[in-house]
This record gives sequence, structure tokens and C-alpha cells, in this order.
Amino acid sequence: MGYIVLFVVLLIADQGSKYWARTVLYQQSSIQVIPHVLRFSYVENRGAAFGMLQGQKFFFVIMTFLLIGLFFVYLKKVHANKWMTLTATVIIAGAIGNLIDRMLLGYVVDFIDFHIIWRYVFNVADIYVVGGTLLTALQVLLQDEKDKDTSLSE
Repeated sequence: MGYIVLFVVLLIADQGSKYWARTVLYQQSSIQVIPHVLRFSYVENRGAAFGMLQGQKFFFVIMTFLLIGLFFVYLKKVHANKWMTLTATVIIAGAIGNLIDRMLLGYVVDFIDFHIIWRYVFNVADIYVVGGTLLTALQVLLQDEKDKDTSLSE
């Protein structure tokens, strides 16, 4: 039940931030948050990460459904622990957040422009996907180390 609540809260935060970008930021084009570091800039991304594969809406919708399905199968197969289930919830919330945009708008709303570090504009759902993926990779690496230590001590 807790993961469902987390999923809903994450999805509301993502969609709420994009609604704000579509209604407020769209009118202003760009808002400086931290000069020369962070600004909010409204972008309609019709492609994937980093603007790749522009205009391939059908491809992205099908791939998102497929990957979410495979993710659920994987989690069930490996009997995911709480950490893996948590990170999966975060990743899936991000994937579905962007899927909602693609299906309803035909594009994904991006607006976070961290231009001092990164030249691409992204959104809250992207943070969920990337952050969740990094945390999952960390979990796998730590588990591999733990498994090695266990096998060496036997």
C-alpha cells in the first residue's frame, strides 16, 4: 500500500509541475532561478532523452508499456526486496509521467534547465527515471559485493 501512495504522490508532483510549466512558464518562456546556474525554460520535447528520435510518439508509447511490463516481470522473478521495489516505484512513476504527456499532449513537457552543468532541459519525471536507475544500479553493485563476501567466507 505504501508503494502505491508513493507512486501517486510522485505522479502528482510530476504532473503538477508540468501543468505549472504549461500554464505559467509557457507565457514567460524562461525564469531565472539561480543566475547562470538554473532556470526554468518551457520546452515541448517530441523525442526522447537529449532530444533524440523526434516525432516518434507511437514508438515511445509502445516501448514504455513494454518496458514497464518487463520491469514488473523482473521484479516478480527476482523476488525484489524493499529497496528494489522502492526504486522500481520511482522509475515507473517517471516513465508513466512522461507517458501521460506523450499520450495526452503528443510531447513531453520539459522545463528544468541546469545549464551550468547540463545543456539539456528535463523534467521531474526524468529525475525519477535517472535517479531510480542509479539507485537500482547501486543496489545491484552492493548486492554483488555482499554475495562475493558471503561466498568467500564459506
